[in-house]
Amino acid sequence: MIGLKRQFKILDSDCTGELNFSEFKKAVDDYRVGCTGSEVDQLFAIFDHNRNGKISFEEFCQALLGELTPYR
Repeated sequence: MIGLKRQFKILDSDCTGELNFSEFKKAVDDYRVGCTGSEVDQLFAIFDHNRNGKISFEEFCQALLGELTPYR
């Protein structure tokens, strides 16, 4: 989780604590995920669980890891 948080902070170029669409798209491009423009839009929508146009670290983790149990 520490490494994931570090990567998230690196992706957050404007230091807001959240990823906007352009930061997310840059990350997808930098990590060579190989998505089309519409696929990036769909992927962003999956990560942006509360639909506010930004991805918080909690949303980021939830999308990558699924719901965390109290133990996790």
